[in-house]
Amino acid sequence: TMGDANAAAITRARNNGHKILINTGRGYACIPRQLVEDYRFDGYVTALGASVEVDGKMIYNNPVPKEKLDALLDYLFANQKPCRFQGHRSTLCIDFLGKAPVGWTKVDSKEAFFAALGDDYVSKVTIDYDLEGDYLAFLQSMLNVYVHHGGGEACNAGNDKATGMMLALDALGIPRERSVAMGDSTNDAEILRAVGVPVVMENAPEILKQIDGCFVTDTCENDGVAKALCALGLA
Repeated sequence: TMGDANAAAITRARNNGHKILINTGRGYACIPRQLVEDYRFDGYVTALGASVEVDGKMIYNNPVPKEKLDALLDYLFANQKPCRFQGHRSTLCIDFLGKAPVGWTKVDSKEAFFAALGDDYVSKVTIDYDLEGDYLAFLQSMLNVYVHHGGGEACNAGNDKATGMMLALDALGIPRERSVAMGDSTNDAEILRAVGVPVVMENAPEILKQIDGCFVTDTCENDGVAKALCALGLA
């Protein structure tokens, strides 16, 4: 959840003329609807930078191509590997373990997958168990893969959060040195190194706190966004 203090600080920052964007590893379909509907953001960088929307316009979209999806689906079904797929509207999953998230559409064949996907696209692939060996090598041969403890995530090659952020900054006419990014995950490393002011949440991995010039704030649950915006004189 956003939290009242964080939401109020974001509103003050926008009223002060600053642009506020969500930059997330999630596909657009997985952003909580409350954030989209209840709060005004100036843009969205989603799916590890695979999709960039600024001021209501899609300025960049580089989903996983169909030929890569074909190869990935063939591998998953042949090797009984569970996997989740996120798009602009779709949340689909292959579930061999009986652990499909509530609300996700379960598919049991490649034909069912593409029928459920329809005219949507896949921006992000999520793996919810240890990612290693031949499976990791296979994914890395096609996609940009981030490995986490107990799982991983991937998008089409050539995408990352930093690239998406730079595209958004260019569209808004904001120089890199006047940009701020906040992060708490290993997939935030590129963007934190790319912006003018990197802000790292207290619960982030230690490697992020070692980034040059980083400002460490509290956790999001403890109003870390608001505390950082106020400390930086933005709200």
